[in-house]
Amino acid sequence: MKISIHATLILFLFYHYSIFAQKIDPNNLIINNVRIISNTSDTTYVEASIFIKDNIVKLVSRERLNLKDTYMLDARGGYLLGHLVINESPRFVILKQDPRKNFRVLISFESNTIFAIEGGIIHRNRLNKDYGTTNDKTPSETIKWLAYQPPPVSLPLSYSNSKKWNYLDTKYFSTLFFSALGLDRLYWLSQNNSSKDQIGNLNSNAGGTVRGFRLGLLGKIKTFKTPWSYTFFIASNAYDKNFESGNLKNFILFDYRLDIPLFDKYTLSIGKQKEPISFGRIPSSLFVPMQERVSDAFLNSRNIGVQLSGNMLGNKMSWIIGAYNSWFENSGNFSENETAFISRLTGVVYDKTQYSTLVHIGLGNRFGLGGQDINYRIKPEFQKSIPFLETGLIKRDFVNLLAPEISFLRGPFWFFSEYNWNYVNATSDYNYSFNSFQITGSWVLTGEHRSYNYRNGTVNPIEISNMVTHGGWGAVEFALRYSNYNLNSNDIKAGNMNIYSAGLNWWLTNQMMLSLNYRYIRTNAANQLGIANGLNTRILLILD
Repeated sequence: MKISIHATLILFLFYHYSIFAQKIDPNNLIINNVRIISNTSDTTYVEASIFIKDNIVKLVSRERLNLKDTYMLDARGGYLLGHLVINESPRFVILKQDPRKNFRVLISFESNTIFAIEGGIIHRNRLNKDYGTTNDKTPSETIKWLAYQPPPVSLPLSYSNSKKWNYLDTKYFSTLFFSALGLDRLYWLSQNNSSKDQIGNLNSNAGGTVRGFRLGLLGKIKTFKTPWSYTFFIASNAYDKNFESGNLKNFILFDYRLDIPLFDKYTLSIGKQKEPISFGRIPSSLFVPMQERVSDAFLNSRNIGVQLSGNMLGNKMSWIIGAYNSWFENSGNFSENETAFISRLTGVVYDKTQYSTLVHIGLGNRFGLGGQDINYRIKPEFQKSIPFLETGLIKRDFVNLLAPEISFLRGPFWFFSEYNWNYVNATSDYNYSFNSFQITGSWVLTGEHRSYNYRNGTVNPIEISNMVTHGGWGAVEFALRYSNYNLNSNDIKAGNMNIYSAGLNWWLTNQMMLSLNYRYIRTNAANQLGIANGLNTRILLILD
């Protein structure tokens, strides 16, 4: 016979402890470091913090909370059971241990109960006041995803949710099914005559399109002492594109990768995967502040190869090296395709957890040897747009790209900047040097934070605190960006382009986002200054 842990425990505790109610004001209270568990037979939980205002649950966040003039308690990793719903009165208990692992917790509930609240009254409190301390492990010591590259679609909590219909967990393996669909519509607002001379009239280029459709599997193989991770995705109109992208309407094998743990903090990744060189390119394009990325200008989207990654100095530094050649999917043999060697090193130079402040620096390098002629075709950061700059075919011996980066996080604010210097050693009389630059600023207006990903030296997606399905606003993000592309070098005078962008992203839930991007584009090419501006709307739907 099944016994409801929630009902049994709460009835016992509230009756038994009501006469011992303490006088801590539940109308302005934060409880940090609590583990929220479900009424199931598994042992999953979510580490979170809770903000209660006027006897209403206002916020449940995976970030540690610290608000002025608010009484804070430290749950010390206690397990929460009961009623915890945004915009409703709290009714729950916190236990020392997990009753799903140890049934004696229910029998000895008096000694195991450290907090109980119901009806606006704190019936029991054995928690200490939180003076600003955090968990025993710092964020840099807690790395949950094995691979250098995070799951290409999943949000942070999805992978650990074993009760989702699309999650299968067996003794030998686990699998999580994902799907994502992006729908775009491009509007060209104006274009001067010089721009029309450079690229033609843009009116026929406007309209709607399927930005991308992606579906696949990721999970773990448990037959090894330390489980291996796998990723398999197919896509149409792939989200992550490169400078050579053409018609990608047909489905392609987008990712197929196996991540093998080695020793303590090293991972060997084999298969088709991202080239891990750029701060703006490693995270999934679904969750970055702007709809399209500057780093697409000179970099491949995916490549087939092997890479080794790891961390050091208490996970404050990340590194990766890899070698790639896509002859397996392309025409020609191994020597006829480019062989790329990639490395990236990142470090956290300032990290104050209590203020949610962090400074990151990094440097990436990509050396590509041999391969076919290259043609850099740069769009003005609208996927549906035609290219505004194009070098034409260049016969090359090798290409060497350097990518320094810097990032600053403070609460809901995030700034980052990248510079890509791309040197082409050509077979002609000239060698060439092209470059791109960007600086991006993001502000989550609803107050959520992007946490730092110590595993690969990037940032995680926004974790929505109060979705519209719970009566909230979801997460609203405003972003600004300046970017520059220079394709003038020696006898190639393809032009220079400056783009000023503004974006607004509204995550209604974890599965739906509405996005708006505006760009003002100035193109210096053919001895003319072309000016155009456009607007792109996007609807993103995720099945996770």
